[in-house]
Amino acid sequence: MDEKRKSFRKQTTGVKAERRKQKKKQEENDQTNTKLSSSTLEEAKRRNPKAFSIQNPIKAQQEFRRTQDLKEKRIHLPEVDRTPLEPPPVIVALVGPAKVGKSLLMKCLIKNFTRQKLTDIRGPVTIVSGRKRRITFIECRNDINSMIDAAKIADLVLLLIDAKFGFEMETFEFLKCSTNIWFTTYMRKNVGCNECTHPTCRCSLEFNGICTCYICKQGIFLLDVTSIPKYRLACNKCSFILTLPEAIQKITLKEGEFCKQCDTTLMDIEFNKEKSPDLSSLSSACILCHEYFLDAIQRTVTFITNMQNRPTSGRGGGTPGGPRGGGRGRGRGRGRGGSSNRGRGSSRGGRGRGRGKN
Repeated sequence: MDEKRKSFRKQTTGVKAERRKQKKKQEENDQTNTKLSSSTLEEAKRRNPKAFSIQNPIKAQQEFRRTQDLKEKRIHLPEVDRTPLEPPPVIVALVGPAKVGKSLLMKCLIKNFTRQKLTDIRGPVTIVSGRKRRITFIECRNDINSMIDAAKIADLVLLLIDAKFGFEMETFEFLKCSTNIWFTTYMRKNVGCNECTHPTCRCSLEFNGICTCYICKQGIFLLDVTSIPKYRLACNKCSFILTLPEAIQKITLKEGEFCKQCDTTLMDIEFNKEKSPDLSSLSSACILCHEYFLDAIQRTVTFITNMQNRPTSGRGGGTPGGPRGGGRGRGRGRGRGGSSNRGRGSSRGGRGRGRGKN
């Protein structure tokens, strides 16, 4: 028999019913509060993300260290130990003048170590003299650049001297280069004696400098010691030269003494008695301010200045306006010369083409 039973009715009045109502209201309020707090938190994170970035300081510190380590590893590549297993070879330089047997000595040394005959030598030769030792033989040429390079790198130098002739200049040049630290350390490439600032060398700029060049305003006049007995002053930047009178027999520069007017180094001058009977010597004289040198040097200065300002010819070597052309261009051929027609080799240039002049 299916009888419909009465359903259970909760108590709506009394203490328990009131408790259930209060509990239900509290749950509903909590749900609404959580929704509001989550929405406000998201808005605050959007407004100020830095304030919510670090939740755990220790974890944040570890993450920062990790990221910095990864960045440094990307920057610094792992270094490879490139130290050679075998030491570098010992460099032996053979130095000496021409025709003294440098190549023959190198061949004999190579034959002594390797028991092999080497007939043609075209450069440095490296041989193995032991299990962990190598030797490089270098034949030094007879120029100052090769001597300086050999003095910088050589571990052992063999100086060869001709027993019949005796000591020659090449031997002393190499000794000067090897014992003087200025050549092997401070002297830059392609520097001559007129620009070298060595304090004690007799051929350097410091020792032979006279005054500033008044033509180019950049160079310095030097006393050319290679022009003796005809003394002259040469600029180390331009091609300007002052030729002194031939009556001068000896010039001695006075170190640390300068002219008060032009700041030129003073010098003691001795004259040849036959060429200048009036003057025998001058002490502490300025070569630019003294009355004796004004006329002689002025003529030389004017002549050289005109030579410098003279218009130079072009590639063809002809004179401007001449029959063989000048200025630019090749200037080949005689062309038509003085006529007004165009022809190769006329005065204007530009591969020899131009208008001739009568």
